[in-house]
Amino acid sequence: MTVGVDVATEAVRTDTSSPFTWSHAGAASGVKGVIVAAVHGVSSTDHVSAVTYGGVALTRQQRNIDTATEPGAAELWFLGSGVPQGTQTVSVTCGATTDDFHFTSITLTGARDTRVIDQDGVNENVANPSVTLQYANYSSMAFAALYGGGAAPSSFAENANCTRVHDHDLGAFYSAVCRQTTVGGADFAIGGTASTDDVAFAAIAVTDAEATGTAATTNAADTSSASGTVTVTGTSAATNAADASGAAGLVTVLGSAATTNAADTTAAVGTVAALGTSAAANVADASSASGTVSGGAITGTSAAVNDPDASSAGGTVSGGAQQPAPSDGPWVKLTGEYPKPRRRKRKPRPPSAIPFPAELPASPAPPAIAPPALRLVESEAAPFRESIEASLVAPATVIVPLDEDAALAIALLLAA
Repeated sequence: MTVGVDVATEAVRTDTSSPFTWSHAGAASGVKGVIVAAVHGVSSTDHVSAVTYGGVALTRQQRNIDTATEPGAAELWFLGSGVPQGTQTVSVTCGATTDDFHFTSITLTGARDTRVIDQDGVNENVANPSVTLQYANYSSMAFAALYGGGAAPSSFAENANCTRVHDHDLGAFYSAVCRQTTVGGADFAIGGTASTDDVAFAAIAVTDAEATGTAATTNAADTSSASGTVTVTGTSAATNAADASGAAGLVTVLGSAATTNAADTTAAVGTVAALGTSAAANVADASSASGTVSGGAITGTSAAVNDPDASSAGGTVSGGAQQPAPSDGPWVKLTGEYPKPRRRKRKPRPPSAIPFPAELPASPAPPAIAPPALRLVESEAAPFRESIEASLVAPATVIVPLDEDAALAIALLLAA
């Protein structure tokens, strides 16, 4: 989309009337913007308080002044939406000042509303008044109003690709209004050449307004890609995308974002954010996580539905408490002390009843008896384990229960 110039009208005020009005014959349709330039000399006082086009108010975008030697001012007012069509009345409220004014009204055409993308200006005495306006690659057009202290409008010559719209000789000083000749997307230097003199130079750049509403792509059979940042306000939908939909950079969708029946690949490189509900159903292949999975307990519901292939996690899985694997054999609870042998009273045998050999053979040393191994049930052993195991570090004296015959035989052997 590009901005075009419809028609320009000039008017000169040499009395004290306010509001000052004139008629502008705008196009019957397609008018999307209005610019009104106001230039005056004698003083740098801010006289203009309001401008309307067909009763709709404009907004002042830029005002510059000269306060030395020959004071004066130049300013630009703008309307970019709700523009009345056809011939309209321009009205300027400028008070009862005796300063002479040169006014220029310009209507703009386009496919949609317009906006000011940049503005700049020059104040006070200078040679070759000019400013460079920033377009940010938007197709735009620059406009400027000049108050000059030279003898006549011919004292100023526009730069290349600049066209004089209207000018006026105000006596000891002059007014000139110019514009960019050809619309462009590159930053543009609007201005011209003149010897050093009193200057008030105001400039703006106008482009199309940004589109809002609904953006839709239906039955895209091949590739739909966006590189950089794409912002959609409203609803963005891609239906029956048969091949690949890829976005490199950052894609932000405010509202609803849906991809239906994507038969091939949907890839996002960069940042993908979903505010609301994100769902994947009937995943037919693999769901895997490689790296470290941590975080303790899982609360709520974690589900993988209709996953006929593999679900794997490679790396480290940690979180929550783990019970130690039991070692071989059962664990038992240890309570009390080693059992003491029970002693029963028996009638002593007469000495003659016990046969004694003439010489008793040397008896072998009794075998060493190891203390019993202790096992504890893990859930009950924790309070006792350390104290029990510590007591078994050093050699222990163990009492072993014996029957009467074995005890008597050992006693006789030891007595010998």
